[in-house]
Amino acid sequence: MKGRLAALICPECRGLAVRKPPRSLTAYATHEPLPVEYTHADGKPLCLTGGPSGHRRATPILSRSH
Repeated sequence: MKGRLAALICPECRGLAVRKPPRSLTAYATHEPLPVEYTHADGKPLCLTGGPSGHRRATPILSRSH
């Protein structure tokens, strides 16, 4: 059996991520520049992740498990 195609996922919740604008910008009250390019497949913002410069939206990663 051949491997599945790679999919973009949110590294925090492991949900599918897509390159499309969010349904609402009000959910993006974080320390990040706009525009935000990636969202969950349902249009909701990617999960927050903490770091030394504050909270930011997670950056999607490739996964072969979807």
